[in-house]
Amino acid sequence: RDISYGNAEGENLLLDAHVPEGKGPFPVAILIHGGGWSGGDKIGTLKSGSSADITPWFAPLSKADFTWFSINYRLAPKHRWPACLQDVQTAIRWVKAHASDFKGDPKRIVLIGHSAGGQLACLAGMLANNDTSVQAVIGFAPVTNHEQDLSQRGGLSSSLQNLLNLPKEVTPESLSLLRDISPINHVPAGVPPYLLIHGDSDVTVPIQQSRDFQQKLKASGNDCDLIVIPGGVHALADWQKCLPDYQEQMISWLKRKFTNAQVTSPWKPDLGNGDYKNPVIYADYSDPDAIRVGDDYWLTSSSFSHLPGLPILHSTDLVNWELVSHALPRLSPEATYGVAQPGNGVFAPSIRFHDGKYFIYYPDPDFGIYVTTSKTPTGPWSDPVLVKGGKGFIDPCPFWDDDGKVYLIHAWAKSRSGFNNRLNLLRLNDYGTASTDDLGVLINGDELQGFKVLEGPKFYKRNGWYYIFAPAGGVKTGWQSVFRSKNIFGPYEQRIVMDQGKTLVNGPHQGALVDTPSGDWWFLHFQDQEAYGRVVHLEPVVWKNDWPLIGEDQGNGRGQPVITHAKPSILPAIVAPSHVKSGSPELGLEWQWQANPCREWYSLNEENHFLRLHATPAIKGNLWLAPHLLLQKFPAPRFTAETCLELSSVSRGERAGLVIFGSDYATITVERAEDGYQAVSSQCVDADKGKQEVMTSSIPLTSGKVFLRVDVTEGAHCRLSFSQDGKVFKSLGTEFVAKPGRWVGAKVGLFCESLEKNSKGHADISFFRISPLIAEEPLKIDSPHRELTR
Repeated sequence: RDISYGNAEGENLLLDAHVPEGKGPFPVAILIHGGGWSGGDKIGTLKSGSSADITPWFAPLSKADFTWFSINYRLAPKHRWPACLQDVQTAIRWVKAHASDFKGDPKRIVLIGHSAGGQLACLAGMLANNDTSVQAVIGFAPVTNHEQDLSQRGGLSSSLQNLLNLPKEVTPESLSLLRDISPINHVPAGVPPYLLIHGDSDVTVPIQQSRDFQQKLKASGNDCDLIVIPGGVHALADWQKCLPDYQEQMISWLKRKFTNAQVTSPWKPDLGNGDYKNPVIYADYSDPDAIRVGDDYWLTSSSFSHLPGLPILHSTDLVNWELVSHALPRLSPEATYGVAQPGNGVFAPSIRFHDGKYFIYYPDPDFGIYVTTSKTPTGPWSDPVLVKGGKGFIDPCPFWDDDGKVYLIHAWAKSRSGFNNRLNLLRLNDYGTASTDDLGVLINGDELQGFKVLEGPKFYKRNGWYYIFAPAGGVKTGWQSVFRSKNIFGPYEQRIVMDQGKTLVNGPHQGALVDTPSGDWWFLHFQDQEAYGRVVHLEPVVWKNDWPLIGEDQGNGRGQPVITHAKPSILPAIVAPSHVKSGSPELGLEWQWQANPCREWYSLNEENHFLRLHATPAIKGNLWLAPHLLLQKFPAPRFTAETCLELSSVSRGERAGLVIFGSDYATITVERAEDGYQAVSSQCVDADKGKQEVMTSSIPLTSGKVFLRVDVTEGAHCRLSFSQDGKVFKSLGTEFVAKPGRWVGAKVGLFCESLEKNSKGHADISFFRISPLIAEEPLKIDSPHRELTR
């Protein structure tokens, strides 16, 4: 008892700890008592049956083998807001730093608070930074909306008057402050799972607060459950009489959430309760197309000049996807794609299954439309065949009609052809490998009011109708249109079936219509999220009078994207594959080079390291056209990427490290200097315009071995840091905001390069991992700023 976790305003901040028997590490709970911010104590209660009694938590947490800490915090009126919240945040930092001393796991922490303590727990979970992040929050009758009961109380309660040092009368100033300290007004996407437990006879904090808070959390795509205590009042003492197993339900919920938290993926669309949240793929899979074959779904997407290309993803439920293969190991012609070609290469493809064979049609707008085939979706895939050569062809989709005839619809790239906004129809040979007849313009967007950039067509047939699903209006501001006709050659009638509506999902763009074995229909499409790329959403589809409506019905014949929804089916989820492990004979599927790869760039299984990058001659000026960058997509709005590498070099200027890559980019590297090694951070703004890379910070290292890390938060804000022991990380350079590349999102990855042509330098990579953003705040250091010319 009475362990000090900090000191504030001369007051010693204390907590009590419970440590289970056994080795651990055990999950951790931080307990926050209630008492109107002016009473209560960490021992649970000073008076049996009071509303500040939290002793009902102690036994179930102990029985479930939790390491738990019950904290005191500064109380009003002696200490005004935000002293109590600051103390909770201090306690989280202390517990994360010292959990292992108490057999606790700092990566499995739940905040549990009651009443005023519930407000503190809920708000701390919303406002968490790296050093105060937790993995779950439980609010018992939490105060989440201070504005809601003002009329009932006739103004500010005495507790709030003491806390805020404000009069009972409501003023614009006090109303603004009440809103600011209400958790319901601080609900971003990507917060940890919340559990609310509330009595439906609570008159102190009405249960409607928890109902509204749950609705707000779910509307933002977050995971939140509510346990209602029938007849339960505000105090916890008699809850077990009302709902005898509520404690067991709480423990069961925690075990489920902590089990899910141990999966390393930083984004989990499957909420684990039969629902999902969008995006179902929070990564840059632009222009997705998908099919169902039996009980399996297969998806591919644009890959531009990143190799290997044409990714193949698999799912059994349309929510949990796994990258399983690539259909295109190299691009041709070799002379063109032996160097980086940002924004060129593979545009929107389509995948189909016909007569026992898988087909992927893809365009290269500089060369034409290609097809590759395979008997299995995981390959091997055939060498691409040029179906129709020429410039400007994009977004091809084949269609096998009931009479056996084969067609292909495509759009146009104005940058190559001089026009767009039109969909053309080709007749193909019986094998689908060559165009035999150009049937001309099937749909002309210039003849449709308000239409521009009509593209991305997908051909389907249902109930005797031919359907063309195609977006228009542009990637960031457009909509989904559907055209239908009883004759494949038209005329076609048109309807907009989904737009942004009142959501934040801008320009819902092209995608794929799929059905389930039970006959339900779904639509996968992308949303442009700048640095995060074109992420994939899943929408329900209903048919009315043979017209589809995608998403949530707006009441005007159009749908809008859903944030959360019931899953298409209940089947076992597929866990995303882990990253490349030591000893793997091949690079992991998540990695891509920026041009056709050369084996001279890397090797595997040397000296027990999973990857060796050989120093490749640097491109003068910046990395924009560097083919030897080994990158992968941003996987979530918040994540940490970390690596350990050792540079072996004798030549000044050789470097290896992490890069956040786009039209602007940032690096953190270990570099060979005249008198040893140094950690260096650099940035380049407008790399795509040929601007120079600039060094922002540097600091000497004792060796060429270093741990490098980038923490990415909402808005693609990136903080770079390094460590020489893998434990204490120090910030290096200034914060960087990632930017997209040419038609793609920002990427994160590795590189090694030299100023010399025949360098023998190399970097051995011990590991590279991406995880949820749970890293501690790196220490800040100062270092000189100078320009780096490469």
